[in-house]
Amino acid sequence: MGEDIQDRGFRPHWICGPAIGGVICAQYVALALKARCVFAERVFDDAGKTERFEIKRGYDEIVRGQSVLIVDDVVNTGFSVRLTYEAVVQSGGHPMGVAMYVNRGNVGAVDLGAENCIFLDEVLLPSWSADDCPLCQAGVPVNARYSYGSEFVGRE
Repeated sequence: MGEDIQDRGFRPHWICGPAIGGVICAQYVALALKARCVFAERVFDDAGKTERFEIKRGYDEIVRGQSVLIVDDVVNTGFSVRLTYEAVVQSGGHPMGVAMYVNRGNVGAVDLGAENCIFLDEVLLPSWSADDCPLCQAGVPVNARYSYGSEFVGRE
């Protein structure tokens, strides 16, 4: 990933990953690029749903005015990277774009509100709304322990 980013001419000061899953790959990309790494954390509303992401612990002041590349492992809908991108902007950082190891094929730069979108692999896996989901229609239970399954089950 680091080589691909460098080959495209990107030289970010900072790499920012969404906590929790994306921060690990963001750290390794930062090491490869000899950049620094921060992470964006979830902020929950009163109902316990993700409201936004924030860069906390004083790192928001450090990224202000700096170039930042958002990095994640697998992007499904783009929810986490979009909120991470917004957190960088809110902190005064200058997002260069989004890089990911795997793009599930559901999002691109325009969908993410980003100028650039880099990915090493694309695996086309469709996603559906609950009303259109063939698994939901067949009565297959949602795995509430993975990804946003618990939030989805809570909406029903």
